[in-house]
Parts: sequence; C-alpha cells; structure tokens
Amino acid sequence: MTDALSMIMIDHDGTFATGPELRNRDVLQSIVDTFREKAEISQKLMIDWSIVAGQAETRIYDWIVNNLFPGMRDLITSSDFRDMAKAGYDSQQADCTPRDGMIQLLKEFGDKGIPTCLVSNSDKFPIHDSLERGVASNGHCIDTLFPIIVTADEIRCHGKKKKPSGDPYRLALELYNKKFGTNFTPDQLAILEDSPTGAEAGLDTTGKNSRVIQFVDYTPPSNSAGHHIRTVPECRDILLGLC
Repeated sequence: MTDALSMIMIDHDGTFATGPELRNRDVLQSIVDTFREKAEISQKLMIDWSIVAGQAETRIYDWIVNNLFPGMRDLITSSDFRDMAKAGYDSQQADCTPRDGMIQLLKEFGDKGIPTCLVSNSDKFPIHDSLERGVASNGHCIDTLFPIIVTADEIRCHGKKKKPSGDPYRLALELYNKKFGTNFTPDQLAILEDSPTGAEAGLDTTGKNSRVIQFVDYTPPSNSAGHHIRTVPECRDILLGLC
C-alpha cells in the first residue's frame, strides 16, 4: 500500500495533553469576564469553544467582538488581548500530564518505524516547557518521542500560515524528510487533533478525512475528521488499521 501509515503527526494542547488547552480556555474566558464587568454587563458571556477552539488569540478576539461582546472592541485591542492571554498562560501553570497511555502509544509505533512529529499553533516556550514537565521529568526523551517539533515560532520563521491551514503539518513533513533523508508524503500521514481548527488543518494536509483522528472529549466532532474518539486505545485501533 503506497498510503500505508509511515508517520504520525500530533497536536499538543488538547490532544497530546489536555491540561494546557483547558488552562488556555480558562484564561481567555477570564479576560472576557474582566471586561464584561468593566462594561457593567451582568449577563454571563461565554466563549463558544465549538467554534474557536484551537484558533490563535487574535482570531478568537475577532469572534468575540463580532459575535459575543461588540463593546469589548472599545476596551482592549486585538494585540493587547493576545498579550494579556499569553501573560495569563505564563502565570497559570497548566497540568502537562499527557493523555493516559499516549506516550506508550507513540513509543509502540516508533518501535515499528513510524515516527511522530509534534505540531502546534502555540509558541515555542510553553510547548517545550510543557514537554519538559510532562515528558522529560518522567524519564522520557523528548527528542526520541518527537524528532521534529513545529510551533508558532517555526511557522512564523518559515513564512507559513497557522492552522487551520495545513502549512504547519506540511512544514513538519518537509523538515523531517530533510533531516532524515526520507520521502514521506501527506497521504502516508495520520494526524491526531482535538479541535475543529486542527482537524481542518489535517484535512488540508492529507486531502482525506480518513487520515484525521479527532479527540472529541472537549470539542464537538468536525466533518474534517473521519474518526471521532475519546480514548487512546480507540486511537491505537484506528492507527493499526492504517498500517
């Protein structure tokens, strides 16, 4: 099979580890709450994560002022919202524990000669800090588990677009092939995601939603993903079926 599974690509926040995504949501919701109170609005204004999960802070800001809280535009700019969010992430340490069984799953496929690349819209420092606390501190080698890591820093450096574009995944594939002398192609990938944004990026990369596996324990199913799961054992079964 020319499209037999040769590489796994996985998102970090919400997919590899759920804690950072939940922390990020708490921080962003708290910013909305702060400015809602300043505007003396008593009604709770809740961010709809089924729409904006996995998107960049500036895109979440655009959705908020266009669909939820127009008056927030007069209280904080998009760039200040982004900076406030990132400061909040830094001040509120997330639980970086990987999903139960996830490291063992990736090691199992790594032993079969199927490597994993980590691809995230988040900045480099929080991703590597999370991996130090959730992977290295438990005796696992980050470089062995993820020989290629693409974050927002690499995406910007290479002039690429963030998810929902498939650029980040295509960049990871390019970097892996260049580093290891392989010739893997997008139709040989399996992409593990949690958000509709990430699932859309996976479909844009592979061209087939059957290659996109979405964890739906915190976000609703996306049509961009061909598989909707909640546990790592479910993920393992699907990956084995792609081999």
